[in-house]
Amino acid sequence: MQKTYPDLPMPQPQLQPRVTIVAPPQMYGKLPMQVTCGNCKNVVVTVTTGENGGCVYLAAVIIFLVW
Repeated sequence: MQKTYPDLPMPQPQLQPRVTIVAPPQMYGKLPMQVTCGNCKNVVVTVTTGENGGCVYLAAVIIFLVW
């Protein structure tokens, strides 16, 4: 003979709420600024550096050849 068990409700999985953080976009400029990392919450100060692109060198070559 088989044992019969009383009708027990099946436990329902607990759903965790999804948290979404929406922040306005950061506008980075020429000056350093203090920002907080969204991942590790570390506070850092940005550093800016200048770098010449290909157009600068192309313009210099054209000016050199024309003169």
